[in-house]
Amino acid sequence: MIISQSKGFIFIHIHKCAGTSIEEALASHLSYNDILLGSTPSGERFNANWSKLLVSRSGGIIKKHSTAREIKDFLWTHAWGGYFKFTVVRHPVSRLLSFYNFLCEVLKPYHDLTDLSGEEKNDLRSHNLLPDRTPFTEKSIFQWPGIKALLLSPCFDGVLEEKSFWKDPATRPQAESVTDKQGKIILDFIGKIEELGSFKSNIESRLDIQLNLKHLNKSHPTRKLDLSRDIIRLIEKKYESDYEMFSY
Repeated sequence: MIISQSKGFIFIHIHKCAGTSIEEALASHLSYNDILLGSTPSGERFNANWSKLLVSRSGGIIKKHSTAREIKDFLWTHAWGGYFKFTVVRHPVSRLLSFYNFLCEVLKPYHDLTDLSGEEKNDLRSHNLLPDRTPFTEKSIFQWPGIKALLLSPCFDGVLEEKSFWKDPATRPQAESVTDKQGKIILDFIGKIEELGSFKSNIESRLDIQLNLKHLNKSHPTRKLDLSRDIIRLIEKKYESDYEMFSY
């Protein structure tokens, strides 16, 4: 997430939508009084250590993936209106697969240590209890709802059937990141990851800058995924608002 007073823009970073690439490209154009949470080394440090100081009127803390509604509440309406506000979205299926691949990569170093017994799976699924052993007691990633779902069902279809998976903030519909409480879009421009070239041209023209846009933080597939029609229907139901709002 970026709030740039010097350039007069706000960038909303939606999970798995090239946000790291975009923020990395925008970072070189920022000034000392601008806010960047995540993506760059300094942005990640600020997100981890200082974001708790960025508190909105409703008491919410502004973070790397805060929604437009949350940031508007932090800035107040009159200040919000003075910024050019934009983001990038992605086809729901592609985005979900990217998140799944990301989770697989995160869990990969612990592959030999994370096999759960039937009893341990039942404790995790029914009571949200992780095993009391290494690495579960030492690594914060095992608190992520998405990782918990992957521990229970390593295949993509199975992960989507786990209730814990849908509690992960990364799975919320993209529409929630760009709208107000009434469901109205409150951003000035929404690009698509499938059209990054067009997005780049629009932002360069609007902000009068040059962007060196690379696709960073790319999750490389770790498994071959064949989606059943049932899974496609499940995704379409979960992300009905995204399909309609962004014409996917």
